[in-house]
Amino acid sequence: MTDTSTLRGLHDRLLRFVADRQWKSFHTPKNLAMAPAGEAGELLDEVEVRYPPGA
Repeated sequence: MTDTSTLRGLHDRLLRFVADRQWKSFHTPKNLAMAPAGEAGELLDEVEVRYPPGA
């Protein structure tokens, strides 16, 4: 069991998770900046579908 009761423990666990999957090459500043924008777009799409303009 990995210690996630501290921020440092959680950070270490996340670093191991990324290393195990060899994702480091995808974690460039550009990709990390673009990812939240993409997720926000998906969320806004859901809101638009549920509450169309003029509704």
